[in-house]
Amino acid sequence: MTIVTRSSAVLYNAALYKPAAQISTLEPNYAYKAVDGNSDPDVNHGYCQHTDQHLTPWWMVDLRGQFIVEQIKLTNRQDGFFVIADRLRNFDIDIFQQDPRQLANFPDITGQVCYHQGPTPGRGTFLYNYSDCW
Repeated sequence: MTIVTRSSAVLYNAALYKPAAQISTLEPNYAYKAVDGNSDPDVNHGYCQHTDQHLTPWWMVDLRGQFIVEQIKLTNRQDGFFVIADRLRNFDIDIFQQDPRQLANFPDITGQVCYHQGPTPGRGTFLYNYSDCW
């Protein structure tokens, strides 16, 4: 995942190498692999994050600061059959001012909803622009 923000007139990835967490790990597909700068969409190459099976899985990144988010870039898996890419569906992109794991109702809480994806977006890389957030 890439979170694009602005420093002066230059856009950069604010999520790159920042601490990431997820509900569980289907080893060796750790949460940090979503922000390591490698967007290879084939999990077999070792660069994807992957949770174990859950009804309400979650993944998050701590940007370690406040940023004006310009764009969020999400790359879905593209290995295997199309059914693999279909696993990513019915998700929200939320923005929180603090670590939501510290809040009482986590994970059943909502931050500032930046984007909601219903049915699967399919294979590929998807851009969610800041205008979708506000």
